[in-house]
Amino acid sequence: MHNELASFSRSAAGADADISLEEYNEGRILGLFLTPHNSRARGVGVLCEQFLVIEIGVIGGRWELGYDREDVLLAKRLIDAVIAGRVVEYFAPRRSRVDVTFLDGTTASETGSHGFGLPTFRRRASKHWDRTVHYEPYGEGLS
Repeated sequence: MHNELASFSRSAAGADADISLEEYNEGRILGLFLTPHNSRARGVGVLCEQFLVIEIGVIGGRWELGYDREDVLLAKRLIDAVIAGRVVEYFAPRRSRVDVTFLDGTTASETGSHGFGLPTFRRRASKHWDRTVHYEPYGEGLS
C-alpha cells in the first residue's frame, strides 16, 4: 500500500517535495514522508501499520484509516489537498484542528490535543482559536 501512495505522491508533488520511504520495527511499520520545498506548505506523514495513519497537522490532523479502496482513496485525496495548499490549521493552547478541502469543495476536519483534561470538541467559530495558518501549495499552479 505504501508503494501505491508513494507513487501517487511523487506524481502529484513532482519536483516540489522530497518524498522518502522508511521502515520501522523490522519492516512491520512503513513510513512515507512528504517534505515540501516551500517552507510555508505543510508536510505529510503516512504510517502503514495496523491502520493507515495520515498525519497532516502539528497537533491535530491525524486520520486513522483502514486499507480498503475507499480509505486509500481518502488518503490520496488528503495528500492531494495538502500538496495543493487546501489546508488550514487552527491553534489553541495544546490543541489544533486541521481542515482539508478537497477538489469537489467538500472538507474533512480532525482535531487533536496534547495533555490531559483538555476538551477536544470541535469549535467552529474562529474566535475560539488563537492562531490560524493557511498552508501554501507545494509549487506554483498546484492549488
